[in-house]
Amino acid sequence: MQLYKEKNELLSERFEEVSAYEFYRDIFPEGSFEVKGKLDEGKPNGIAVDLSKGRGEVERWIINDDLEKIKELSSARFAIMSPISYYGRSRHGRNASFLYAFTFDIDGVGNEQLRDLIHEMYEDILPLANYIVNSGNGVHLYYLFEEPIPMYPQNQIYLKNFKYALTERLWNYYTSTIEKPQMQGILQGFRIVGSQSKHGEGYPVRAFKVHENRWTLARLKDYIVIDRNLKALEVLEKNSKMPLEEAKKKYPEWYERRIERKERRGRWSLNRAVYDYWKYRIEREATVGHRYFTIMTLAIYAKKCSSYDAKKNPNPVTEEELRRDAYKLLRPYNNMKAAEGNPFSEDDLNHALEMFNEDYVTFPRKDIEKVTAIRIEPSVRRNGRTQKVHIKLMSAVRDVLHPDGEWREGNGRPRGSSTAKDKVKKWRKRHPDGTKAECIRATGLTKPTVYKWWDA
Repeated sequence: MQLYKEKNELLSERFEEVSAYEFYRDIFPEGSFEVKGKLDEGKPNGIAVDLSKGRGEVERWIINDDLEKIKELSSARFAIMSPISYYGRSRHGRNASFLYAFTFDIDGVGNEQLRDLIHEMYEDILPLANYIVNSGNGVHLYYLFEEPIPMYPQNQIYLKNFKYALTERLWNYYTSTIEKPQMQGILQGFRIVGSQSKHGEGYPVRAFKVHENRWTLARLKDYIVIDRNLKALEVLEKNSKMPLEEAKKKYPEWYERRIERKERRGRWSLNRAVYDYWKYRIEREATVGHRYFTIMTLAIYAKKCSSYDAKKNPNPVTEEELRRDAYKLLRPYNNMKAAEGNPFSEDDLNHALEMFNEDYVTFPRKDIEKVTAIRIEPSVRRNGRTQKVHIKLMSAVRDVLHPDGEWREGNGRPRGSSTAKDKVKKWRKRHPDGTKAECIRATGLTKPTVYKWWDA
């Protein structure tokens, strides 16, 4: 708590503090949301979530253009909001409309780290944030965009990878006492300015304005190391300027599924053994800076393993079981050696458990590794055999079944069968003006297969 006060003093000396209304009005300029009572404008709104009640009880609030509800929630015990506009009343990715800012939660920030962070920003080593928010044990950095970015499905993937890369740059040896960065997705919610910090009543979340000029993705790109995951930036920038009507023409299937029919993304189900395995791992390997994310991913795995299947998953994971298991981790998580002064609260736990929903069942393994800092070995069914022994065994079986080496003909494919590549080429030859979607329906091939061989 003393450190919280010292950081406020340091920030007050350098920057101007702003109210909750001023802060969110800057993020969401007038006209961003619907005017209260005028529901025929077709505009999205902000969504705030009050997690103060605990035990899974969540209250959601629609934020209209007057931002009046923000004023009410600015004194809440635990209320969060994302710099995103949504259609509907839930903060699911499928309802996201526009992203107005990148927000980074840097934990383990003391006075020394805060000074170094500000120094690196003014030396142009790191991008200069528009706002620094004192959230308690850490800080939130807000980078406001010149123009809000449409949250098309593919854009969300590109933006997530972009944010991961920038997080690795912002979170370094000088700016945090926690060695491994905490990776957060673009849908993450953050404590509302003016509401209580982790330290409770009398210790509100406070915002300080640092920089006036807004950012573009192109300028932020200068601060990160470009890798293969970020080469799609040009596509992202192009899609950022794409009106919804143009997206309807360019991505008709997506528009029909996600906008008109409001369908969810494809999902897959897993056996509960995966959930049990992950629970075992986080009980033993969770670290102080990643406790929230281990619970978050436990909820994701619980949802992945929640579908009943008589053969594959006869004993699915229930939400009740998930909550029971999660609450058992509260005490050991707070008894960690490095947890002193940085408690993991029931509010934190309930916030993380919000990820028990359909929108996150496709959350990939590589992202779970990033946000939890726990390595997950790829699943390979070798029944305990080493890879070398397994390959020898499979080769021996192959040679018994195909003693004359005829398996090489077409790599095991029956003679005379048509490859997927041939099917796509033949269909395109007969339908030179046809679309990928039409090809998928006509050939019965999967979408990834058609896309793979479309220009082959």
